[in-house]
Amino acid sequence: MIFLTWNPGEKILHSIESVRSQSYDDLEIVVVDNDSTDGTPDRLRSEFPDEDRLRIFENETNLGFANGIEVGMRESDGEYLCCYNHDTTFAEGYFETVADYVSEDAVWTTARENHRVSKSTKCARLNSPYGFSVPYDVDSLSGVAKVNYVPGDGVIIPRTIYEKTLNGIVFEEKFAPRCEDVNLALRLQDAGVDIYAILDTYSIHPDKADFYAPNIENFLTLLGTTRARVRTFRANGRPGRAILAAFSLLTNPVLVYLRPVPRSTAAFRNRAELVSRHD
Repeated sequence: MIFLTWNPGEKILHSIESVRSQSYDDLEIVVVDNDSTDGTPDRLRSEFPDEDRLRIFENETNLGFANGIEVGMRESDGEYLCCYNHDTTFAEGYFETVADYVSEDAVWTTARENHRVSKSTKCARLNSPYGFSVPYDVDSLSGVAKVNYVPGDGVIIPRTIYEKTLNGIVFEEKFAPRCEDVNLALRLQDAGVDIYAILDTYSIHPDKADFYAPNIENFLTLLGTTRARVRTFRANGRPGRAILAAFSLLTNPVLVYLRPVPRSTAAFRNRAELVSRHD
């Protein structure tokens, strides 16, 4: 598993402690530090001197998200490559459940409790026709769902797909933040690789930014994201989707900011395929 850090403070310590508290231990912990100025690498070495699974790589400059993650991908030895934000923690039994489900013929993710959306509901995201990822309440669901979106925080990629299908590049540098994940989903779709969300466990992301409030700041964020998503669809040969993404500048303030978040479980069932898959 790979954590990309940049001035995370104490958050990365909580993330690693969350991993260490799990009963499943057949994993490596790779931390790639993007030239933090808060002493993150030394703090990790001091806090976890006897953690043999922990490996730390220090970038001399801040390489950004896409290139920083790729350092961790190249340096990892695992059969599955898992990417997480530096403040992510995990439900009890998370990695045992993941290991029980994953297989090498698909890309995986799990449900997530994102505090931007809810502090009590586990959600899974789907890509809308406009290219925005929308959270859905999956608290009452279990098993696996075939989905059309995989987040940067929580993507689980078999090494064979990473090397042969993605040619050693998961997130492409040329795509703007919040669009690398959409680009990845489109590339996987073009390559015929399915994406599955495991609903029996969840990660926890204490993101407290309120992106769903109808205010000017969030509208400007929406404007920038819309422009980036238009470029992403055009670069992937989907001009029709690019037009829809541009049109969403008019519809999304209503569809995203003024509707209940997360969307209902019934809406998730209508858009995602619940499957029986347990390898």
